[in-house]
Amino acid sequence: MAGDGISHLEVVSFWGFNPEDPWVICLSFEDQSAVWIIGLELVTAALTDPYQGLHGYADVQAEVSGENLLLHLDSHEGYCQLKFPSAQVEEFLNEIDTSNAQMVIGQKLDEFLETL
Repeated sequence: MAGDGISHLEVVSFWGFNPEDPWVICLSFEDQSAVWIIGLELVTAALTDPYQGLHGYADVQAEVSGENLLLHLDSHEGYCQLKFPSAQVEEFLNEIDTSNAQMVIGQKLDEFLETL
């Protein structure tokens, strides 16, 4: 659900994960071309950290409120707060394939170190 402080709108969202880029998840919406790139660690921290405040900074922030994960998206065009059932987000996180993530992170670190 998205809201602008005045109205609320139910939207269909799509969550994606690419093991080749294990630091992020992609969030997109039906009939919209924009794709939000959100740090996997940001969402995980919001769901697991006992601190119940905002996580993140800049254009994407996350927090848990009751049984929902709230994502605050801000751009030069406007602000939006999205509400997702925490249980469904946790289910998505449990289903994504991060088994290859450590290998990819190691390879990218090796590539970076070679440039020094």
